[in-house]
Amino acid sequence: EVGTGAEQQVDSKHLWKKRNVYLVDGFTFQMPDTSENQAAYPQHTAQKPGLGFPIARVTGLISLATGATINMALGKYKGKGTGETSL
Repeated sequence: EVGTGAEQQVDSKHLWKKRNVYLVDGFTFQMPDTSENQAAYPQHTAQKPGLGFPIARVTGLISLATGATINMALGKYKGKGTGETSL
């Protein structure tokens, strides 16, 4: 809500050809190896049981005019080839 509200107040001189422009960025992160995290974000199949950490993938939509995050998606990491577009 904060990002969307900030974008609605942007002066048109900060827009590109009077249009909002968005950047898409994605990343992964590892979490502590707890039973709760393993249940929600199972360990990647390439990792041996008990030797890895649960991994999550995040994709964000960022306003170029404000730098604020407009929206984001969080999901399970499923390996290479299942990048940001899968979210």
